[in-house]
Order: sequence, then structure tokens, then C-alpha cells
Amino acid sequence: GIRVNPDSVIWQRIDSAWWNDLLVSMIEEHVAETGSRHARRILGQWETERLHFWQVCPKEMVNRLKQPLSDRLASAIA
Repeated sequence: GIRVNPDSVIWQRIDSAWWNDLLVSMIEEHVAETGSRHARRILGQWETERLHFWQVCPKEMVNRLKQPLSDRLASAIA
């Protein structure tokens, strides 16, 4: 199992278009630099594969992020 301290860290699935796009671009960059077949397969099946990724953020950094962790949270605040 995964051990996470819930007092200091937030962890969630990708819940924001901005963070989703950033992750995709990071994987695309990895493919470009390494030719990774595994990363290319992940991108080719992104709608399924994205469900395997977790976004982890120290709680102390949440309010310092330029983009909210969740589109739903952003729309509730606006």
C-alpha cells in the first residue's frame, strides 16, 4: 500500500484541465527526449491511462499554486 501523511499532503487524481495538459506535455517531452515506447503507449491511451496518475501536493503549497488543483474548486470560488 501507499503511505501518505494526510496532515501534510493532499493527493488526488488529476482534476484540472490545466494540470492534465501539463502532465501530457511532460510525457510528450519524455517521449521526444528518450523515444520511450511505454510513454508513447500511455499517450495513445490517455483517457484510460490518466486514471492511473496521482497528483500530490504539500498542503502548505496549495494556496501558492498558480493554478488550482481542481477545476470544480476553481469554479466554486469564482
